[in-house]
Order: sequence, then structure tokens, then C-alpha cells
Amino acid sequence: MFKARELKESILQKERKIIHPRKDYESIQDPRGIIPKNEPVFLLRAQDKVAADTVRHWAYLNDEAGGDPILSAGIRDHADKMEAWPVKKLADLPKPEMNKAEKKRDV
Repeated sequence: MFKARELKESILQKERKIIHPRKDYESIQDPRGIIPKNEPVFLLRAQDKVAADTVRHWAYLNDEAGGDPILSAGIRDHADKMEAWPVKKLADLPKPEMNKAEKKRDV
């Protein structure tokens, strides 16, 4: 029974694949199935130098649009936590993986 449930959840994961702009983030999924199938999402990490300000701007826009102020306050608190993250860098793309021949030459 347990394996059947795992199989079903695995199939649902494939059907509900979230669309990330970065292919290396595609393993970050929605196990509870809250996000609709093929909905584009965008992930900001605390290490991104502009993430905290971007999140604060989202809270500002949410307020301006008449969104929930309690949600906006929580988002600002989260932005503060992101800003406090000790490691910072600019966003980048993943380095292309080396093929086997290149790995041998690199050793």
C-alpha cells in the first residue's frame, strides 16, 4: 500500500511540475499540490544581494494594491531575515556541467 501511495505522489509531482526560470531549481516543487500545474514561479534566495529589497518592494506594491497589511508586514519581517543572511552575491546562472572528457583534462 505504501509503495502505491509513493508511486501516486511521484506521478502527481510530474503532472504538477512548477515552471522555474532556472532549470537547476526544477527540483524545488510543491509536494502538497497547492500551486496549479505549469504555474510560473520565481524564487529569491537570501544570498542574492537584491533579494531583500525586492521582497520589500513586493510588500509595498501589495499595500498599494489594497492587499492584506498583515501579510505585507510578515513579508517585510522576512525581508529583514533575508538581509541579515551572512553570505551575499549577485545572481548568476549555473555553470554548465563538464562532460567526461573535460573532467579528465581538468584533473
